Amino acid sequence: MSKNIVHRVSVDVAMFLTLGSSLVSGIVLWLALPSGRKSGYETFLGVAKTVWVNFHTIVSLVFAAALLVHLALNLKLFSSMVKCIFRRR
Repeated sequence: MSKNIVHRVSVDVAMFLTLGSSLVSGIVLWLALPSGRKSGYETFLGVAKTVWVNFHTIVSLVFAAALLVHLALNLKLFSSMVKCIFRRR
């Protein structure tokens, strides 16, 4: 298998895992843990709200970084698609 394909698949898997983790932690923060003053002491599944918030933030930043790498790896494809779209119009 080509080294380029391995890189692309690795980045896509990282994006999938981090997006899923961010989605789950976001739903937990939205539905299971209250917001507002003094809510930092609440827990869900034995984990404090502050840990959930920190986890959600870090995973979301890793997802954003993986997205930028994904865009960089596929820049040639994206630019050729944009050129093709504008040539048709």
